[in-house]
Amino acid sequence: MNRLVNAWEYAFRFCLGFALVLCLLTYVLFGHVQHYESVSGELLVNPTFEQGLLGWRSSKLVNRDQLDTIDLSNWHPAEMQSIWQVIPVPETRAMKLTAIYSLKDVTQGLEKWHNARLSVGGRWQQEKWRWDFKGTVFEGTGTLSQGQSTAIVLIPKGVNELRVEFGLGGGTGEFRVDEIQTAMVKPKYHIVILIEVLKFCWVALAVMVVIAMISRGLWMTVPVVSLIMFLLLFISKSQKEHLLEWSDALWSSFLPASWQIDFDHLVLFILLSTFVDIYLRLLKTSIAGYRVLLSLVTVAISLEVLQYFTDFRRVNLGDAAVNIIGAAIPFGISRLLILISRRRVKTDNTRAI
Repeated sequence: MNRLVNAWEYAFRFCLGFALVLCLLTYVLFGHVQHYESVSGELLVNPTFEQGLLGWRSSKLVNRDQLDTIDLSNWHPAEMQSIWQVIPVPETRAMKLTAIYSLKDVTQGLEKWHNARLSVGGRWQQEKWRWDFKGTVFEGTGTLSQGQSTAIVLIPKGVNELRVEFGLGGGTGEFRVDEIQTAMVKPKYHIVILIEVLKFCWVALAVMVVIAMISRGLWMTVPVVSLIMFLLLFISKSQKEHLLEWSDALWSSFLPASWQIDFDHLVLFILLSTFVDIYLRLLKTSIAGYRVLLSLVTVAISLEVLQYFTDFRRVNLGDAAVNIIGAAIPFGISRLLILISRRRVKTDNTRAI
């Protein structure tokens, strides 16, 4: 029996440590290492606006007589100021964009996308334009005398046309665009190898965790965690928002729109943590509460970091913090109720004596 307990303790510590190491390595590789190299020249026509808006289309209210710097300021929340170009998909299905711009007193509108932004949309065949992949180069509010943003945009399979667009709609304020630079890029060979090795390590960790949970009698947690992973990793943002639109409506009713947080993460992890807590109590398991909480926190961090491997989700450390809070809330409430119950029992016993 002691050997079995020691083996479980070793497996727990190893999986927890391995997961945190993989989180760190994944974050460093995707967040701080240059993955791509340029393989072409400029993809846009007139990217510095020296010829005004030649090659660019615009919304009705944009002044097309501007040169060098394009003013997209908007003073009516119901209106949209935008310019865009439609270009073919690069051969490598990856492009680098760098934009120089300025903001002054830009406010956040009612929707998450109601701000100043540069984004890349895609079109599948003759469908409407879609922005549900990692196509946002920057989005901002407030004041910034000169901003510069750079992003790599990976184009999903099936997209045959791209729309590069600056815009300010829903919110108000001054938004000026100075220039944009684009180039077709391809991944560096050694980075591709490192990413594949990381993927293998994550899969190996998942297999070890599943085996450990089943051997401990926690087989019911496997499908639940898998469902949470599916909702957070393998469906697009627009699909997830539609599925959990009741959650967004609930939070938006009493929180400001400027809070750029996906509160559906909070709901999902509250549900997951509550399920795990109830399930462990029904099993009357001897697993310490702090270990379960540590495991849920590690899952919360891991699921956010794993979004680096998807084409349509963007990693947000704020979401990771929300995941952790969602995992901690039910356990905190549960432990508080237990503490209150024990104190009542102790008080009753003391009075009886």
